[in-house]
Amino acid sequence: MPKPKPQPDPPQPPASVGTPLDQAVLARAVRKMALREKLTAEEERTLRRHQKEKEERDRWSHYRSIPQKHWRAMTGRQTKVLNEQAQRYDLPFGGPVKGGSSPALERYREERAALARLDRLEREGSLVAKDEIRQVLGKVASLYRDGADALGRQFGPEASQLLDEVLNDAKRLIDQHFQENTDDNEQSHSSPDSPPPQPQ
Repeated sequence: MPKPKPQPDPPQPPASVGTPLDQAVLARAVRKMALREKLTAEEERTLRRHQKEKEERDRWSHYRSIPQKHWRAMTGRQTKVLNEQAQRYDLPFGGPVKGGSSPALERYREERAALARLDRLEREGSLVAKDEIRQVLGKVASLYRDGADALGRQFGPEASQLLDEVLNDAKRLIDQHFQENTDDNEQSHSSPDSPPPQPQ
């Protein structure tokens, strides 16, 4: 008796390959565009790649909402054949409309809406990368430390030490805040019992 052929993996929308560095370059490019400033070659490449990935995600979103009669017209296949293929290959269709609703699909839609909101805030310049904030705060702390040294020379080491302690407390507070927010975001988007959202 011949062995059954292994089933191919169902098609999935391409994942974004953006890195935190790409996100920072993209945010810079969006800000420059809003200010009508000239983009660097790296910013133009990152912006083009982001737009291409967004178009591809949009295409996959539209594929999931195609009515079955359109699938029949495009493929020339009967409903029964389409439904069998959907079941066999775990394709996102099988009912009257492709991509009905399920808990996984709802999670996927919520995640997509959250990403779209972040993208909009980034374009408006309201969203700033944490790395940029840390850099600015680091520069501010450096200025305060220079001031602490000057205070130490003028009023003695106790004044300088007091300001250093305040700066160290501020740094701990900032690091703790960023760490808590990162942990909260990770917990809200995934739990040990549920895999990451997948489109259905």
